[in-house]
Amino acid sequence: MIFKKTYKIHGAHCASCVGKIERALLKTTGVISASFNFATESALIEFDENVISEKDIAKTIDSIGYHLDIDEERSDGRKNQTTQISNDEKAELISLKVYHN
Repeated sequence: MIFKKTYKIHGAHCASCVGKIERALLKTTGVISASFNFATESALIEFDENVISEKDIAKTIDSIGYHLDIDEERSDGRKNQTTQISNDEKAELISLKVYHN
């Protein structure tokens, strides 16, 4: 199943860190997309849980010198949000993206 989830990542200090985090995630098997927001210290990661676990994603981030929180509450008291995407929904999104380009 495909998931899209926002995670807090600690230790990024500059734009170079952003690129390093995104490159490491995008080179990881099972990660479909990743974008890191320096201002909020959070990454939106889309991944296939049948290929990679959250713990393995966290290990990838730890290996490059940063820390990813798996279940940290946000500043507003809510848990990180996870969106589960079915294969049919993913096919629709891909079709829309191809058609849009």
